[in-house]
Amino acid sequence: MPQFIIANMARGKHSFEVHSVKCGDLKRKHARDPISINGTFRVEAESGEAAVATEVAAMAAQDQHWPVEEFKVFPCCKTMS
Repeated sequence: MPQFIIANMARGKHSFEVHSVKCGDLKRKHARDPISINGTFRVEAESGEAAVATEVAAMAAQDQHWPVEEFKVFPCCKTMS
């Protein structure tokens, strides 16, 4: 099953970014602005959108209610094979 990285962002338009584990965007962002990312974690899912749905449900179970709109799925998730 494909793996995705969900990053908790300290800055930017979205609170969370979803990237393929093979994507180098997060490393470049961290190198440019080390405090822009609060933390990252891996999620296994069929797609980036499924990873978001899984994480939103997990957060809701912990009384952290984040809307789907706070997650940005990047194009690298769409090109995974």
